[in-house]
Amino acid sequence: MRDAADRFGIEWPQVADEDGGYSSMFLVHGDPTYYLVGPDGTALATGERLREEGFEPILDEYLRE
Repeated sequence: MRDAADRFGIEWPQVADEDGGYSSMFLVHGDPTYYLVGPDGTALATGERLREEGFEPILDEYLRE
């Protein structure tokens, strides 16, 4: 995973949940699962909303605040 992040210039944290601890904690039921996380660590939007409305409009909404 680190090789792919380096190759594609991905700078945000990547998590591999090999033992299932995070997926249980955050109720993840499939891969990939997406979260838009704010600077304070709170989840601003989750996969369902990001899929339905699209990532860019939601990101724009929070960047305007």
